[in-house]
Amino acid sequence: MRNGKINAILLSGLVATSMLAATTLKADACSCRRVSQADAMAAADIVFEGEVTDARLVGGRKRETTFRVDRVVKGEVGGTVRIVTNRQSATCGVDFGESNYGPLIAAKRGDDGSYRTNSCLMWNVNRE
Repeated sequence: MRNGKINAILLSGLVATSMLAATTLKADACSCRRVSQADAMAAADIVFEGEVTDARLVGGRKRETTFRVDRVVKGEVGGTVRIVTNRQSATCGVDFGESNYGPLIAAKRGDDGSYRTNSCLMWNVNRE
């Protein structure tokens, strides 16, 4: 009888843990909707080509990357620009040191004035 209760408790714990893990994975998954390159370009506030000059973590969940701008395609961009993205690729973050999306960097201006991007915007802007 005692072993039956222990097994039931263990089984309940296993089921609860599995459900929690499944929920967490589903919430953190990045899924991009395919749009035309023209629509992605229209959605971006700035699009440019450039080179990473600095990258750092901000607040544990964000990454801020500084670029030297080589060529402006859209918007008004100075000689350098900082772009913030999520740190993790599971939340559509971009690691510009590791990514291979293409030559264009695209971002939207947030309410706080900073530029933000994600892997979906980057992928769609660099599609052919």
